[in-house]
Amino acid sequence: MLIFALAHGVTINSIDLPGLQISKFYIKLDKKLLIEIDKLNIGTKNEKGSAVQEMDRIGKSIQYLPFFFEKIQINDATIGGEHIHLLFYDDVFYVETDKLQLATRLAFEEQKKILYAKIKILYFTKPHLTVSGEFAYDTHTNAWIGEGRYHGLNMDGNFSIWHKEDIVGFDIDAKPTDSIKPLIDFIDPPHDIKVWIYPKIPAKRYVLHYLRGKVKLRSDGSIEFDPANVEGYATAYRARIHFHPDVPPVFVERIDVTYKNDVLGFRLHHPLYGKKRLDGSYVRIRNLVGKDGRTELDLHILAKSRFDKSIRQILRAYGITVPFVQTQGTTESVVDLTIALADGSVKTYRGEFSSETTKLLFDSGLSVPVKNLHVLLKNGLVTIEPCQVSYGTYLNGTLEGSIDLEKRQGDFHTFIDRFELTADNRPLLDIRKKPLRLKMEFNRHLYIDIPSLKTALRYTPGKMLKLSLFDLARYKQHFKGPLLAIEEGTVTLIRQSENTVVDAQILYRNSIFLQKKKPLERFNIHTSIDPDKMDIRINRNIHLHREKEVTRIDYDDIDINIVELHKLLKPWFRGKSDTEKRETAAQKIEIHGKNSTLYTRFVHLKCDTIKADITLGDPYHIIFETHHDSGSIRGVIDGDLIKIAGRNLSDEVAQGIPPLDNLYGGYFDFDTVGKIDDFNGTVVARDTLWAKSAVYNNVLAALNSVPAILMLKDPGFSDKGFKIDKAVIHYHYKTPIFRFVNIDIKGKSADIFGKGHIDFAKRNIDVKMRIKFLETISATMHKIPVAGYILFGKDGTISVGLSVEGPLDNPHVKTTAAKDLVTAPINIIKRTITFPFHLFE
Repeated sequence: MLIFALAHGVTINSIDLPGLQISKFYIKLDKKLLIEIDKLNIGTKNEKGSAVQEMDRIGKSIQYLPFFFEKIQINDATIGGEHIHLLFYDDVFYVETDKLQLATRLAFEEQKKILYAKIKILYFTKPHLTVSGEFAYDTHTNAWIGEGRYHGLNMDGNFSIWHKEDIVGFDIDAKPTDSIKPLIDFIDPPHDIKVWIYPKIPAKRYVLHYLRGKVKLRSDGSIEFDPANVEGYATAYRARIHFHPDVPPVFVERIDVTYKNDVLGFRLHHPLYGKKRLDGSYVRIRNLVGKDGRTELDLHILAKSRFDKSIRQILRAYGITVPFVQTQGTTESVVDLTIALADGSVKTYRGEFSSETTKLLFDSGLSVPVKNLHVLLKNGLVTIEPCQVSYGTYLNGTLEGSIDLEKRQGDFHTFIDRFELTADNRPLLDIRKKPLRLKMEFNRHLYIDIPSLKTALRYTPGKMLKLSLFDLARYKQHFKGPLLAIEEGTVTLIRQSENTVVDAQILYRNSIFLQKKKPLERFNIHTSIDPDKMDIRINRNIHLHREKEVTRIDYDDIDINIVELHKLLKPWFRGKSDTEKRETAAQKIEIHGKNSTLYTRFVHLKCDTIKADITLGDPYHIIFETHHDSGSIRGVIDGDLIKIAGRNLSDEVAQGIPPLDNLYGGYFDFDTVGKIDDFNGTVVARDTLWAKSAVYNNVLAALNSVPAILMLKDPGFSDKGFKIDKAVIHYHYKTPIFRFVNIDIKGKSADIFGKGHIDFAKRNIDVKMRIKFLETISATMHKIPVAGYILFGKDGTISVGLSVEGPLDNPHVKTTAAKDLVTAPINIIKRTITFPFHLFE
């Protein structure tokens, strides 16, 4: 009866049983069953799971459809709270659930017991993925396999997939897409891997060449991902790699991403960091499963560019502080970092930097030009292999050493082949063939110590540079030129912002500066230098101020040796280029001095005030004026040429000139024209007294030996001296000879005429003079015209010749009186013959 009833078809309006409600149930048995249900509600336990698990359950169920059913149609089914629409008819199976929609044609191969499904559409709601293709289901093993095409997760591509027990295997590819984020979110790899696909490497376009592997379906519906069972290969175009939040991204034209053996690798094509090419660089993530918590990222950076602040910024972001940057040249750099992804810490690192010619800048304070540079960096130790250091024409040497980045200390060994410091082509310092050890610290500041020279440099980036020379005697053997005179001392230089301060205490032996007639050798110097001005104070009584092209020097109670100063200055103007000469010629020096004595080779000139205007150049030009009580001296010096005139000078000033140093009282004028070491001049003296000298005393002794002079009532020469009404001396000086071209002295009782020279180098004098006494021996005899003229001459006076020769301190003075007596008869005859002509005069 049941079979008969089913054969004719049975319709039941409703069935209501515990856990089962059916409305409008129709069933008919022909060769197979035909079932139609309008509504079906089965109150079974809700089985939560993934879309893949849902497919697994459907696959297990539809294996029975071709055997027992001709048609199944369920318009509205609720099973365990999940809504289902199902239709099976004419080998076409359609099912729609909350998780998926499937339309396929079924075929069953009875011999192999394999159910084939040609899927027209398989749509998963989570994710939004559409699949089409062919599947085969083994009813014995409940395993299935399929292949086809898919669309979704922002991708289009091909796939192949299989399922056995709780394992799902897959192999997919994809056409180019602008984002792979939906796919990665669906696969849901560990976070540390996911961020290195995005957002750390966003790209404009992606191509998935393949992604194959296996995942395990957990009982709760989630997917268990084992990186060891997955491999893939994809390409990203026009990507940016964000290595670290504090580092600008690297732009890459193309990145090949591979995943295999638990390693995610990124091969970079033409990476660009700023303007630097990083060809050959790559990124690799190892131990992705992280079973021991050691998922690590390998960063391999290759650069052939300048190791500047941008490269150092990458290392600094990972806690690696290299104390130098490169300001010139190109460096081949290789840096390898291993980073723990769990906390971002650097586990190991190494680097290698090579450059043929470069310039290193240590913490923006010390610039070092280097050749054949090879630097190794490994886990906190920087090793600088032997390299050549060169500063133009100043320095040649070698440098090697190491820097401990953890202790922030460095130790260097240098060998100075040649270090030569010059100023305006004049040597100041010369160090040759000398080994030096340098110690370095760079905590809050850079500190360099040179123990053997007692020299230290400290630099605080952006704040202060301090250079200290604690013992200048250590440099004594290396000083040249004007620095040779430095015996000892200290120097401290501090630079802050644009201001530089130099403090020095030095012992400088020299013959230029004197104080209280003693060489001034101890100098305390304070210097302040700004971009537009410079201020120097020396020993509290010398002040130098320079602003723009004008330098003013004020000093008090300092005596200056002009000749030695000229020797010091003259070399600074030799060998200058025309451009340097023009630049130097624009510089002016104004000198104002008080209570100062100026010294030349044989003259000392005591001055109340000194004013000089100096125009530097080649030759330099000086206009000066000195004041001495009521007198003054004015002059012009052009290089070696001088033109000087003095007026109304006192005997105190004249006594500074050796030929006039025994004149007392009166006033003096003089003129000088020529070169500094070769000049002519005239001295005019008025109302003065010649006395108190070895020359005068020896002349007086010689005159006292002549009887004729002793007969004079007032010869004019006495122990007190010889009174001069006016004296005119024409002279020529050429180092070291002072030559009296003509001496013409008018005295109260005698006139003196002469010529000769003084050799200041040998301290000798050789002067010939004639003294003409104005008083006659016998006034009566003088009144007899004929006898007077014949015996005494035209004016009836007595004259005597003197020869002054020998040391200045005690010259020999000889008279020519004896010679005159011998030749007297001849002179008388001469005068007798010439007397008639005398009458006509």
